[in-house]
Amino acid sequence: MRKPILYVIGSLFVVAAIAGLSSSLLVHGTSKEATTGVEPGIPVSIEEVVAGEVPANLTGVGTLEAVQHVNISPEVGGRVVELNFRSGQTIKAGDVLLRLNADPERGDLMKFTAQTKNARLILERTNKTLAALTLAELDQAQANFDQSQGETRRTRALIEQKTVRAPFDGVLGIRKANLGQYLNPGDAIVTLTSLSSLFVNFPLPEQMSAQIHVGQTIKISVDAYPDRTFGGVVSSIEPQVNSSARSIQIQATVDNTERLLKPGMFADVDVALPPHRDVLTVPETAVTYTTYGTSVFVLRENKGGQLHVEQQRIKTGPRSNSRVIVLNGLSAHDRVVTSGQINLSNGAAVYVKKDASVASSNVGCDETCHRRKD
Repeated sequence: MRKPILYVIGSLFVVAAIAGLSSSLLVHGTSKEATTGVEPGIPVSIEEVVAGEVPANLTGVGTLEAVQHVNISPEVGGRVVELNFRSGQTIKAGDVLLRLNADPERGDLMKFTAQTKNARLILERTNKTLAALTLAELDQAQANFDQSQGETRRTRALIEQKTVRAPFDGVLGIRKANLGQYLNPGDAIVTLTSLSSLFVNFPLPEQMSAQIHVGQTIKISVDAYPDRTFGGVVSSIEPQVNSSARSIQIQATVDNTERLLKPGMFADVDVALPPHRDVLTVPETAVTYTTYGTSVFVLRENKGGQLHVEQQRIKTGPRSNSRVIVLNGLSAHDRVVTSGQINLSNGAAVYVKKDASVASSNVGCDETCHRRKD
């Protein structure tokens, strides 16, 4: 009988000891939190909703193409007897690139020149003695003269074709012909490309066709020069829509006087549009996209000064410079959470991290935004 009583008394002592230890730990933890200054709630970064003017643009991906490009080849066959260029050389229109052997044609030219001279003399004598000759003999003399003259002109043209010239200003590619080599008509000699300006061809969705027109300014960037942009102008628009891709093909002309751009490069294209005026924007990082809709967390403060967040549904518009246009759901100077949303729920207590400042809302805002904010 005494043993059960002893067990009960011992159990009560154990429970009392545990309760005392827990109370001591709780008091100690609370005093430690107070001395270390730990903020209640979830740490977040915030930025203000900005009102103002936002640049508008259309973006696409295109390919650079030469305005003028040709594979130079001979019109006639022959052995190369003269080479007047080197790979990569800059040349002018009309410069002689190479000559083919034209000695046989020059011999023919001398023969046909002499035949033409003789035929002219015969024709002149025939005309003087027309009374003593038949009309058929006069026609034959005229035909002989015309034939000799035609052979002379043909031979001169053939000799001229033995000289290969540059058709326009540009930069030569890698030479594919050598001195002494026999070339057939159409054999590759070298490529010639005009680099002073280039085309950029890029598609845009068909619903954007009303916003694009010839003369609009564009900017492009390429991977080779990530810190630079190059300007251009829309020069032509394909009149037909690609039925499979539901897109329209756009061609713009880009200035390339520095010759930094090369045909065949991929380019990110930015087409300038009239700006969006009097709109609200938030950073892209502030917007949460779910299957239930688009929302942001707005910072609120109760009467006691405690900060909490309120999840607000919004409707968004286009993006520009890492910011999103908000069509409804927010007001100017609302403060929205830009980092830490993953741990938040509607009504959650929060505190603003010391390294986060509302002034950071100026990121991505132009001068118009600043004036509006002031």
